[in-house]
Amino acid sequence: MSTSSQSCDDNKHSNMRDDLRCFFQAAFAHVQRAFDGQVSPDDVLKIGRGVIDDLLGQFANAEWDTADPLTIRQAKRLGMEMHGVRLVGHVTLLREPQVVALPTEDGGWDDSETTCAEFVDLAGDTIETIGITERSIIDKLQERHKNGGPTELLGIVVLMPTRVDPKRADHVAGNYHRAFYVHVVDVRQSSSSLDLIGATLSERDWVAKTLGDLRDKGISPLTHLYEQVVAGLGVVGVDEFPLLGELLEFVVLQAVSSGRVNNSSGRIHILIPGPPGQGKKLPSLAAQALAVSCVQLSAAKISAAGLVGTSRSTREGWLSQPGALVRAAHGIAVLQDAHGLSEADLRKLGPVLQELIEDGLVRDSVAGGRTWETPVGLIIDMNRVSQLHSGQPGKSRAEAALARLRPLLSRIDVIAEIPANPGRAWRIGARMLRTLSQTGQKLEQQTWAREAKLVVASLRDTLPIIDIEPMRDAMTAKFDELRQINAPLFANRDDAGDLATRTAVSMTRLVLASARACGRAHAIQDDVDRAVRFLNKKLKFLALLPLPLVHLSDCPPNRAARREEWVRQHAGQTVTSSTLADEYRRTTGEEVSERTMRRDIQDAGGIWHGNGRWLLPSTLNGDNGSGGGVTLDCDAAAPHSPDTAQETQGPSTSQSQGD
Repeated sequence: MSTSSQSCDDNKHSNMRDDLRCFFQAAFAHVQRAFDGQVSPDDVLKIGRGVIDDLLGQFANAEWDTADPLTIRQAKRLGMEMHGVRLVGHVTLLREPQVVALPTEDGGWDDSETTCAEFVDLAGDTIETIGITERSIIDKLQERHKNGGPTELLGIVVLMPTRVDPKRADHVAGNYHRAFYVHVVDVRQSSSSLDLIGATLSERDWVAKTLGDLRDKGISPLTHLYEQVVAGLGVVGVDEFPLLGELLEFVVLQAVSSGRVNNSSGRIHILIPGPPGQGKKLPSLAAQALAVSCVQLSAAKISAAGLVGTSRSTREGWLSQPGALVRAAHGIAVLQDAHGLSEADLRKLGPVLQELIEDGLVRDSVAGGRTWETPVGLIIDMNRVSQLHSGQPGKSRAEAALARLRPLLSRIDVIAEIPANPGRAWRIGARMLRTLSQTGQKLEQQTWAREAKLVVASLRDTLPIIDIEPMRDAMTAKFDELRQINAPLFANRDDAGDLATRTAVSMTRLVLASARACGRAHAIQDDVDRAVRFLNKKLKFLALLPLPLVHLSDCPPNRAARREEWVRQHAGQTVTSSTLADEYRRTTGEEVSERTMRRDIQDAGGIWHGNGRWLLPSTLNGDNGSGGGVTLDCDAAAPHSPDTAQETQGPSTSQSQGD
């Protein structure tokens, strides 16, 4: 490395530290780029010397342990104070290296390779580096630009010339045209969640103490975060709607999920079908408060390029702009109103979402484009078609396209359907009136949300690896039990063959997340039980879908087989033909008369109990004694707290609200 600072005649530059020399070298390279060869080297030296003299007294060290983790916007506010900062974001443009002449110790000039990069942080703000001449840093930037994923820069933000008038070379460069740049001291892949949220040193001390206090009191972080969400969002009504409390519990697990499960992503994902106004939005609000980062996606506006990003070749190199999923790396992406996605939309978006869930990656579609690391959890909500077209009997409509996208449904870890219940919604609405009030802050600005985010980030950083070896036998036993119980449901469904392997992956993901959320480095039986409880919701949903589950096609379902399967789900229950018919229409979007449903009940061996009621035998034909249902399902019994999956009442402090 040439020591350009010694080209200045003043002896005060002769004993500079190596990092200061590196900065001066970068400054000279930047000034030379600004003149773009229009000014002689001696004039460049004169101008560069003026810039450096102006900045010398303000220069500061930049060390990983002492630099403040800031956003670009925050760092620019401190730019003239020359603080060492850490910036987290993505390298979107790396200019092709070029050779420039830099001053040497003996007053001459030496050719050196230099490059610049464009960097965008998680908030979408952009900054460029000044000329980078250090070979090791250039190599690191090239690697990060190639592989994508969050990158962390250690550097100093400075105000440097952006345009210079070659006719006035005797003036100090940048007097009139200057902009903020970052002088890069080091580069590394960002894997720390506390770094991603820009946690200050004092915040890191606070969260370490908080987790220690919770441990001393015997309170798990999962319970603490659950109660923080309930209180912070002002939720009411979980005591009579336990499923909504479970959804909040899942969001905590999702926020702390991380790493990989063999070759798959370790993040967990959920699909929430349900009627409008009965709670589907609550998990997305909780995700905003808890997740390291969170992006909101609308089915009416998204595209494959918008999710992944765009890449194009320019004169200076490949310019890549990260999409919404890339910007949410290590966080959560919320896709709302997914019933609005057509089959044509899903042909383009389905493969992107499937690759994200399975591999934690997304790829540009253009030749030479980028592969982005995107460890992102998905929250997808949708309405049933029957819930969108009420008051129009006799019109049979196919279910929403997403509910028929076989490859995506099998990959999603949890599918939890919210049942329609207008009476419950009105009762909860009345209770909400007692808690609603005007607030002057957005959710992300509220103190409780920041503190909850710090706890989540610290759990991910301090517990990157969870030991599940002690629970191998327990997980295998539960898996076999799931297989045996659900065998009758999927015996005739050729499309369900991949559920076995994907259920195994989902169980592992959920067990790992549960242990981490409880602040443990090892899994226990409670984690396995919690995972099974969530897996049952998915199996129950898939069992009630139209037969068969198909790829996006126009194959008509076998309606008689579908109705028979529907009746089998109610084995051992007392039912009415009108109730079963109404639920069937809401679930499948297919019209059926009470008379037809009554005939199906009779065919299943239903026993007349008077007043329109029928008792379905606990073992229907072909059920092999299983009752045809998912007997491990816990929908009717929410845990007392997220730590005890066997309790039957909602948390004493837990509440809920609708959309």
